[in-house]
Amino acid sequence: MRRLITISNVAIAVLLAASFCASQNTNSNSSPKPEAKPNNHIKTKYNQSKDETTVTLKTLALTNSVSREIKSDSDFGNLDLDISFTYQGKQPSKPVENATFKFKGTAKNQYFQKPQNLIAVIDDTSGVVLGPTSYNSTSETFYFVENMSISIPYAAMQRIVRAKTLAFQLGARNIRMMDDQLADLRAMAALMTP
Repeated sequence: MRRLITISNVAIAVLLAASFCASQNTNSNSSPKPEAKPNNHIKTKYNQSKDETTVTLKTLALTNSVSREIKSDSDFGNLDLDISFTYQGKQPSKPVENATFKFKGTAKNQYFQKPQNLIAVIDDTSGVVLGPTSYNSTSETFYFVENMSISIPYAAMQRIVRAKTLAFQLGARNIRMMDDQLADLRAMAALMTP
């Protein structure tokens, strides 16, 4: 009898161990790798009637990244950046020619007041002159909205995203990109190639 109990206990232990190992293997194979996760800040929208795909990056809040001479944050206002590009079809058949950067400033006073030159400062050592932005401004009840936009060529975009650190010089304003913002830019640039 004692022998039968010992054999049944051993059999139960073996079954439990086997089921535990099987569940561990199933869990490790089914869980996605972190680098395989898509970037949830990037949205892709296909327009079937135009046979065109538009890729947009969630608005990047740059207000805390801007160096400024102004003491009060409320005097400066906000600065945001939207990035997008468009290509024909559902997938790009060739590298996308350019990405559009749209800077939007809101403040009590107009700070930029005209088109600004945009320079990408790569690794604090070299700069890529991207050119002048377009400019328009609207007056709201208690603040101004300044919009500046520029088209960034594919080659410049690829150079920008290879940077370890990145800053933009927008006119007299220096805007240092945070690591997570640079990661979003890299993910966006990766979608520009077929």
